[in-house]
Amino acid sequence: MKFQSIAFYALATIFLLSCTAQPYLKTNSIDAYSLPLDASLNVILEGDVPAKIDPIFVDLIKEAIKSNLTDRGNIISDQANLLVNISVSSEEFVRDDGNYYRYPYYYRSPYDLNRIRSIDEYYLRISIFDKAADQTLWTGLTRWRPGSVFEPSNVEKAENLVGLVLETI
Repeated sequence: MKFQSIAFYALATIFLLSCTAQPYLKTNSIDAYSLPLDASLNVILEGDVPAKIDPIFVDLIKEAIKSNLTDRGNIISDQANLLVNISVSSEEFVRDDGNYYRYPYYYRSPYDLNRIRSIDEYYLRISIFDKAADQTLWTGLTRWRPGSVFEPSNVEKAENLVGLVLETI
């Protein structure tokens, strides 16, 4: 009976920790910059969207940024002095799965010394740039993997991802 209660509490703890996971987030600003409540902003997409990233995801992110900023009281205008630059990129890295095996035969299949797999990661950088001063005032970076909880595959997930980045302004 004691083993069952220990196993239950361990599984409950693991479940709670997995539900409260946060995405990778890195922010930086000049002189503890905070966005004024009534600032006029222009949201633009920097560069081209990489082929691996779904352009619909980028459109969802752009709309989520506009929605988040207007909910704060900011104004979206094409003639604004402050630019919100959106930059999306992808990166692929290779993971060596050879360390996963501990025995020469794993589940009755031969050990493969060259077992590798590639993993895609997508990066989103949101920057606030002042045209008059010609400098970046604030920047936030996050990443996600395909199929993860933080992938902006619908409106709610895009708003959640953007909200986590923009709440640090």
